[in-house]
Amino acid sequence: MSRKRLTKQVVDSLEPREKDYVVWCIKLSGFGCRVRPTGSKSFIAQYRVGGRNSPVRKVTIGTYGKLTVEEAREAALKILAKAELGDDVAATRAKQRAEITVSQLCDEYLADGCDLKKESTIVTDKSRIERHIKPLLGRKRIGEVRSSHENGMSS
Repeated sequence: MSRKRLTKQVVDSLEPREKDYVVWCIKLSGFGCRVRPTGSKSFIAQYRVGGRNSPVRKVTIGTYGKLTVEEAREAALKILAKAELGDDVAATRAKQRAEITVSQLCDEYLADGCDLKKESTIVTDKSRIERHIKPLLGRKRIGEVRSSHENGMSS
């Protein structure tokens, strides 16, 4: 793991190796460029929340080419500032990925939540779920749904 000031020229010059490696920026501590054996390059931020005894967290900021070095540096600066204030961006992202989608919740409801309902009510619920809820909100994670989404679902 070497340390250089990350610039476009430095990132362009990074060659793939047999294993992943990271070149850290000497200008912004915790900001680096990871190079994969395939040659793909991505920017990362590394930090600890809670001091020396806390685990090291790494957050992928984005792919080189889609982001410039300066755009990635700005994003890293924001992530590192949040970490300094106690906000763990990596944990927040992991929690969001782990939340189920509205579609998964509907499937769970139909499988386990209809035991005490009349057959006609279950048919109506299935129809509403398949025709309205899933097309409008099915891909959203539960934590992303807001009351403003209700307007798109009114009959």
